Amino acid sequence: MQIDSLPYKENLDKEDIILVQDIITKASMHSKAGNLQGNTGEWLVTSENLTISKGLLICDTVNSDITITVPVPSSNNYLQVVNHGQRNIYFDFSGASLDGQSLTNTIISLTPESKFVRLAYVTGIGWIDIESKLNKAFVGGYVPGAKLILKGQLNDLSGNNNHAVPIGSNAPTIATGIDGKSVLRWDGSGTQELEVPYFLAGTNGATLYCVYTANDEENYNLARTRGIDDYWRFVYGEGYIGTFLSYRLSGYPPNMPSNGHHLVSIHADASSYELLLNNASEGVRSDSYDSGDRFIISPNDKTFKGDIALMICYPFYIDKTSTEHSTNVSVISDEFPSLILT
Repeated sequence: MQIDSLPYKENLDKEDIILVQDIITKASMHSKAGNLQGNTGEWLVTSENLTISKGLLICDTVNSDITITVPVPSSNNYLQVVNHGQRNIYFDFSGASLDGQSLTNTIISLTPESKFVRLAYVTGIGWIDIESKLNKAFVGGYVPGAKLILKGQLNDLSGNNNHAVPIGSNAPTIATGIDGKSVLRWDGSGTQELEVPYFLAGTNGATLYCVYTANDEENYNLARTRGIDDYWRFVYGEGYIGTFLSYRLSGYPPNMPSNGHHLVSIHADASSYELLLNNASEGVRSDSYDSGDRFIISPNDKTFKGDIALMICYPFYIDKTSTEHSTNVSVISDEFPSLILT
């Protein structure tokens, strides 16, 4: 039997029959309207960060990542989320567990590839990912006190809301990079500069850790803290670095790479300045720390082609011989085994 046309009905009753045809197999099916997961009018649509405790949610992630904060329910509950776009949805479950595991120091995200997740909350158990679509990435293990932690995303994971924001209309893309981890990827166009809220005012020292990948890059600067013309790497291989300084250094660091995966850590206080490349010192300077007036990641005037997988900044000095530094390097090494560290 073939039905040529059907009258349209605006509002369905629960007992109304819905006819469906699979566009691939052409198989015909029917169901009662009351069996649908949710009528069109019940779906909430957002393109911004949102707090929601239950219901049906469509997230427009065409232009940016979105963070969904989910308060701990007082009783059994459900949440269904659709990712419409090419960016990530991050979840903050307000301390509740997921699939029986504590979420402390864990990034929970719904990637563009997964698209859809159904969650159920069971009192006394916590949230259950019914379809196992959520991505869980461990954040923890680093020494406490960081003001900024970026791990392959624009959202700050330190708890200080120092999220990275594109200065222009373009942002680095989120891609898969070193050891299969999420990374921020720059294309060398000089249009993807990021700004982080300034957080170093009044500090007497600072320490930066950055895991990055260079792709045939002669000139680059991945962190600028004052408006000076500085480079992490200049065309001849050495740097003219000015991160955490009031001026740029000439010919320091003496040896910076143009290719490959690397860890840079910068340690600055009132009497010393030192950059470690892959945990090996590039030399200790007697230059004094300057807290700067900004925090810019990959400024446009030093076009960068490559990835940043991790950036952590502490508003205090961490000595390279300290247990704190050893702890951070150990965690980084475990997370990024492709790094060759000394």
